[in-house]
Amino acid sequence: MPHIQHKEVWCFDELSEKAKDKAREWYREGALEYDWYNVVYESAEQAGKYLGIDLNQTSVKLMNGKTRRDPSIWFTGFYHQGSGSAYNATWCASDVKGETLKADFAQDTELHRLADEFTRIATINPDMTASVKSNRDTSINVDVEQGETADERINALDYKSVEWYAQHAIDKELSEALEETLNDFNHWIYKSLEKEYEWLNADEQVNESIRCNKYEFTEEGSIA
Repeated sequence: MPHIQHKEVWCFDELSEKAKDKAREWYREGALEYDWYNVVYESAEQAGKYLGIDLNQTSVKLMNGKTRRDPSIWFTGFYHQGSGSAYNATWCASDVKGETLKADFAQDTELHRLADEFTRIATINPDMTASVKSNRDTSINVDVEQGETADERINALDYKSVEWYAQHAIDKELSEALEETLNDFNHWIYKSLEKEYEWLNADEQVNESIRCNKYEFTEEGSIA
């Protein structure tokens, strides 16, 4: 037969420090079972546009049967071998807006550095483009196109002349610099995700979330 049990419960602030630790552990086990990373994805998409990076879009099926379009970013993390992120995108020199990025992301010095480097590359070769692809792992592959102007410039030079070698060296340096900087943007995405994850799981944020949800616990810190 059904029967009624009575037990004492405590709110979070009434618990001992040891019990609070157990309560936080319980909360963290399921706290991030939602798309908490979307705030970082949105920042990456906006920053990318200013850097000349147009992130591909991926269809995500929702529980109601509808779909939404998300930036083509994925990650695994954060504290094990193989942790990292990747993305699919195109890059176009003519789309770089470094000063606009610095205004909108005024405090992010790493994005400022990336903006300066993308601007440098775009200034030297304004026709340059690139394709960024990944097989959903934690690395990206970059395919660089110098553009018609650059191709015409080097084709106009005598093959293997001093000038030809000099121009070829410039083009090679730009390609390598672009590939490195696009990889640095990938690293920025990952570090931003890691920072957001750590912030959400910090004691201060967990405590506040527990209080806001008015969870109740046993004296030992188990959910009541």
